Amino acid sequence: MAIVAQLVTANGLEAALGTRAAASSTAWKVAVQMPAFDGAGKMKEAPTVKVTLPDGVTDGEKALLRVTFVDGDGNETTVSRILTYTKETPQGEPVKVGYYYYSDGSYSESLNSQKTCIGVVFYVGDVAKDDESLRAKLGNTGKGYHGLVVALKDLSSTVWMSKYKDVGVSMDLNLMNGYANTQKMIAWNNNDANIGNQIDIVFKINAFAAQYPAPKSSSGWYLPSIKELSTLCSGYSDTALKNDWKARGTTMRDQVLGWLKPLGSSASAFVTSGGTRFYWSSTGVKAASHMSVGFADGTVRDLVSNDATNPRSARLILAF
Repeated sequence: MAIVAQLVTANGLEAALGTRAAASSTAWKVAVQMPAFDGAGKMKEAPTVKVTLPDGVTDGEKALLRVTFVDGDGNETTVSRILTYTKETPQGEPVKVGYYYYSDGSYSESLNSQKTCIGVVFYVGDVAKDDESLRAKLGNTGKGYHGLVVALKDLSSTVWMSKYKDVGVSMDLNLMNGYANTQKMIAWNNNDANIGNQIDIVFKINAFAAQYPAPKSSSGWYLPSIKELSTLCSGYSDTALKNDWKARGTTMRDQVLGWLKPLGSSASAFVTSGGTRFYWSSTGVKAASHMSVGFADGTVRDLVSNDATNPRSARLILAF
């Protein structure tokens, strides 16, 4: 049982709650996102109500959601709904960072010599949360077991694009959207109108994909975004990336190197010295520049896209 008292004025809302249950730190939270209004006072879009669940919520727990709309004359319209939390059991086999990934789309904690290993899992989570095109290919990766896999070898060093043009890749440094970027890059090269102005690194990507086929159940190989590339070198962080030329460490790079060692000559280490220690991402940043990560120390910075005297490295990834 609960009793709710609300007082609404032009200056805001005050609410008081009385309930038989003791106050809990695991209470469900609710918030209202108000829409924008036009000059006539009409809503441009519908308001939204967001319910946030606490960490301690249990399977089958219920809550009453009541939403009341009050117009300018004090008239009320109320809608109520019972919400029930149902714990979802992920589908598929559990996966962790460090698992070996095989050409048939399976993975294992220990290396299986009876299968063809094509990469190592370096990130586990909602891999398509920032990438609508990847979500269309893999489905809702917020459910089940999903991750990012790094290829066993680099592409040969290359410029990004000899004759720079804006090809439409994202310039947001904090999105895991390398798949969408790579699809745009491939589409650019496949367009006959761009036959005289191709993206050099796409040729390398296509050649690698032909030599080391990825499972059809995966995204296929793609050039990581700067967020994905920094995750591969320094580990995932919620801290926003900036083009600040600052080192972010090599925590994940070092772990990946350890996982690659049992593969022997089938895998190669990352370049950590010289100009090729910088690895290309698929993320743009400004005219004639794209973002990169230095695998010597995790530095995130922009590089000139067509500097033929300083070709850079690249390591592809895939999502599953």
